[in-house]
Order: sequence, then C-alpha cells, then structure tokens
Amino acid sequence: MKKAYIFFALIAIICTTSCGKFWGASGTPHQRYILLTGECLRSMELEYYHPESLDHQIDRNRFIFTFSLDMTDYIIEDTGWKQDRLIPSEETFNTFRGNKKNVKHAFEDVYEECCAYFSAQGRFSISTIIYDKGISLTADKDFAGFPAGEDLASEIMGIPQNDGFPKDAILAPGWNLAENAGTALNIPLDYLTLLEDVISFSIPMGNHTLTDEKVTFELNIPVKVIMYLNWLNDKVTDPKAPVVYKDEVLHCRFTTNHGLR
Repeated sequence: MKKAYIFFALIAIICTTSCGKFWGASGTPHQRYILLTGECLRSMELEYYHPESLDHQIDRNRFIFTFSLDMTDYIIEDTGWKQDRLIPSEETFNTFRGNKKNVKHAFEDVYEECCAYFSAQGRFSISTIIYDKGISLTADKDFAGFPAGEDLASEIMGIPQNDGFPKDAILAPGWNLAENAGTALNIPLDYLTLLEDVISFSIPMGNHTLTDEKVTFELNIPVKVIMYLNWLNDKVTDPKAPVVYKDEVLHCRFTTNHGLR
C-alpha cells in the first residue's frame, strides 16, 4: 500500500510541476479526491521527491522542494469514470466498533462538504494535519546566499502554481487555508492551513547560480496531527468534545543534486 501511495503522490507531483493536470490517453483530466485523517499518518518522516530532470527542480526561477507524507491505512476507491478518492480504510473505521456507523456517516458528511467546496477544482487533497508556523530548513553548504547551517525559512515561499494566494500559504494551495477549505472540517483550533498529502514549497533563485553539487538539507515542520476520526467518535456522545490532536514535527534529511551559489 505504501508503494502505491508513493506512486500516486509522485504522479501528482509531476503533474503539479508541469501542467497542473493529469491527462489520460483520451485527453480528459483524471480527478482525484483525497481526505486523509491523522489516524492515517504512520510516521513523521517525509519522503523527498528526487526530480528526474531540472524541469521538475526549477520552475520560474524558483528552486522546488517536494515531499510525500508517510500515509498508511487508507483505500483508493473508484467513484466513477476517471474519478477516485483516497479515504481512511475500512479497518480504521472498524476500530470504533459500535460507533463505526456513526463515525463513518459523520466522515462522509464532511467529505461531501469538501466536494461541494472544491466543485470547481475537479480535485482536492486534504489531510487533517494542520500547520501554522515554525518551519525550519538548513543546508550543509552555502545556499541561496545563506551560509551553511543558517535557517532558510525566511526565503521559503509557495510553488509558482499557487501564486495569487497569500504568501503565507507556503506548504499547500491557498484553498487549503483554514478560512477556506478548513471551514468544511470545522476544527476549533487556530492554524494557517490544512496540509495536502504532498508538501511542496520553493526558494527563489534570484541572481544566484545553479551549481552541480550535492547539498544535504534538514527540514522540520511543526504540525498538529488531528485525530479526526477519534474526535468524531467522541462527538457522538458529547457534541462539545475537545478536538483530539498530537503536537508533532514532520522531518526529512535529504540531499539534492544541485545547489544555489
């Protein structure tokens, strides 16, 4: 299942960094709807996507970084012609035993709200992993004008495809902001954005030169992992139940084949 997830995540990455859509043989866009909860996050280790070419590393004078979350316990359901969805697995819902039907019904209601919100997009990717601030990125060599070991966080911005949204929405598209898609999930916490199943951000190249050298980075992203299904379960008997979450840090140590000097 993990291999299948990575395959679909990388398909999304490649499409995002090229044309923004996944076109089938018939020329019709493939639609994917993803709603994965904190219960599906297996570990805090992110997997870095190593671009096969510079076309996927550099876009509009920005150096692109892309990662997939370590998700598990989900299923891929075919919902129609060139449409499917990723949701928590039946086994995950089974853990709620007598409350399974109520939890699943509440989840499906939220899923339908997400579909309604994203009706014009033809796709969405939402996880109940929320980010507010505090990202940190360091390199073991000078990079983009920053000395080795200095935090690059101040230079991080969204990828070019997300331009037009607030700059602070650096890790996910602007429609995943708390005041946008977040209204469908109604999580009663202060946060900036709901993360997608894939995290992408960029650093502007400016007047720096792309170098042919290996650079090792350390990435840390503080998040709240919302155990959304557990929260829905608690709300069966207590509609005012507090949201269930864990404070965690997503992490990745990775090496690129290029640098910026």
